[in-house]
Amino acid sequence: MAKLIGNQPNQVPTNGDLGTMAYQDSDNVVVGNLSADGAVVINESGADVDFRIESDTRTNAFFLDGATGNVGIGTSSPQSRTEIIGSVSDFSSGTFSRSNAILTLYNSNITGANQGSILAFDSEYDDGGSGGRATFALIKGANDTWGNTGSGNLQFFTSAPGAASSLQERMRIDSSGNVGIGTSSPSQLLDVSSSGTPTAIIQTTASSSYDAKLIIRGARTTTTTGEFCQILFETNDSAAAGDQLGFITAGKDVASTNQGVIRFGTTGTDGGTPTERMRIDSSGNLLVGKTSTSTPITGAEGIELRNSGLIGVGKNGGICAYFGRNTDDGGIVEFRKGGTNVGSIGTLSGLLGIGNGDAGLLMAGSVDAIAPWNASTNATRDAAINLGTGTNRWKDLYLSGGVYLGGTGSANYLDDYEEGTWTPTITSSGAAGSVTYNERSAIYTKIGNLVQVQADIRISGNTNTLSGTLKISGLPFTVNSSSGRATGVISGGAFATAVAGIAAYPHNSTTYARVFGATSAPYTSTSDLPVSVINDSTAFYFSVIYISA
Repeated sequence: MAKLIGNQPNQVPTNGDLGTMAYQDSDNVVVGNLSADGAVVINESGADVDFRIESDTRTNAFFLDGATGNVGIGTSSPQSRTEIIGSVSDFSSGTFSRSNAILTLYNSNITGANQGSILAFDSEYDDGGSGGRATFALIKGANDTWGNTGSGNLQFFTSAPGAASSLQERMRIDSSGNVGIGTSSPSQLLDVSSSGTPTAIIQTTASSSYDAKLIIRGARTTTTTGEFCQILFETNDSAAAGDQLGFITAGKDVASTNQGVIRFGTTGTDGGTPTERMRIDSSGNLLVGKTSTSTPITGAEGIELRNSGLIGVGKNGGICAYFGRNTDDGGIVEFRKGGTNVGSIGTLSGLLGIGNGDAGLLMAGSVDAIAPWNASTNATRDAAINLGTGTNRWKDLYLSGGVYLGGTGSANYLDDYEEGTWTPTITSSGAAGSVTYNERSAIYTKIGNLVQVQADIRISGNTNTLSGTLKISGLPFTVNSSSGRATGVISGGAFATAVAGIAAYPHNSTTYARVFGATSAPYTSTSDLPVSVINDSTAFYFSVIYISA
């Protein structure tokens, strides 16, 4: 057993020069000094000697390493400036016994709520002069209410740059386990608040092989669909009609599976609740304004961007898509096959063009025309593009106007082509008559203003109702007013009297033809034939070409 040796054993004087004191054991003697102010200095000149205080149950209740100056409680080999080692029972939750603590901080001067014990962190600093010591951070364990049943919280303080020892609370873990950063009253498990722009960064400093991850894990369920993981966006403006702005949620797309869907929503009216606007379904399809795909694009309005590459746009009314080129002329939409351009839609001087290579069409609405267009050079073309090919022909062409063939002058203009039937009638320059017929079939062809008519006329009676000269009436188009522009033939006839050189001449500005011929020898002089050359059994073929009015 070691003992203390001094000039006044077993007494600690309170004033005056007390001289020396020795701590002696079998190996050495440590000599110290006692002074009037109560200070005790224990040292041995020329040696680093450990100092230890023990109890009946703890060998190293207190240990000071003479070589390092490290202090140990419960250990004779402290590895840091102060090291505490104890053997106590573990604790997870419930009623706590202080006997389970390695270190307890107790403030006996508590008089109200939000008070407790403080662990402070000090450091030396350089102020450009003599330097000093300041508290830069502390941890405070405090009560929420004043009383033995009060709840507790843990508060973390730090000082701002340039404000050493002026500490502000930065984080709090409240009695419910909520963590508040920038707020002393967290309302959720993690509540981050700032008067500026609160920003969270999750990053890896590795150069490869590692990813930064944020994992949100919802409840496990197998029988329902819904939102199991949510990110909500709100405003702190309490004066607004509502604080909800939007959401991002993840859930099951199909019940009893882990086929996931991510939904995006926004609030459309002040004070309203967010409504889903877009989703990515379990197949990887992006749906805007609708919740499922449809083929063809029917049903709900919206946009489908399918993972197969298909784009679908459905709208009940109005424009479905806009494509704009804001500055110069050129392509607006380009179509490709295997990476090669196979066509484009573009603009030239405010006009719309569509084509492939140098073959295209330019929609010139300002002049009511569709013009040939070179899609590659974005320029018009002239006399270079065919409409169809020898083996790839168009069928019917419907025009309300004419066609310029072989040129652009008025002589090249063909404005009409017709085929049809007409009804010829035997009339006379005198009485109109009421001739009857066994046959009077007739056709016509009109190309531009050139008319060709043909007829098969077979009389059955009432030729005696005619008088004057013979006429064939009912031409399908009025004859041109100029003379000498029409001629015709009558053949295969069976007439009542001998007739030679018989012919038909459409009369100017009328719809009838006069019948000419010679009725007497030598049959060299022709004139309008009288109606007497026909009878009730006369038959003939009639063919005339004339210029219409």
